[in-house]
Amino acid sequence: MNPSTSPLGERSQSNTRKISIKGLPVYSGALLSFDSPVFAGLHTKDDFIAFAKKLRGQFSILIEDEVATIAITDFGCSRPVFYMPDGAGKGFRVSSRLQELVPFSRNQISREALFFYVTRSGVGIESLYSDVRQVYPARVRSEEHTSELQSLRHL
Repeated sequence: MNPSTSPLGERSQSNTRKISIKGLPVYSGALLSFDSPVFAGLHTKDDFIAFAKKLRGQFSILIEDEVATIAITDFGCSRPVFYMPDGAGKGFRVSSRLQELVPFSRNQISREALFFYVTRSGVGIESLYSDVRQVYPARVRSEEHTSELQSLRHL
């Protein structure tokens, strides 16, 4: 990432950007990969929302740098992204794998998620852990590493 404004209005001083793609997102008629040049042009919230509106398929995308973490989910949330407070009050842990967050959880069962599981014979949009949340469908969620969390619909 060039020294430019991040999605949260902060300046980034590094070219380091970690991109993780789960599923098969299609962008402009082609399968999107982590090394696609389109990621270099994403700097503001509006850039990320416009980018997300052009995506098709079943996917989740995590884009991380020193300033923020961006999570983009498809309209069906077919590839979930989970997040939880980091415990120090300074931000959030974000992962596309629930099992990466479980060791940091308080291990308390969410009553709402358990009720949904029992009454509908399946897991809903929330995890069974009370302190682990899931990014909702069709969202661009940005988290500034100083604890600000924003969620914007892209559909």
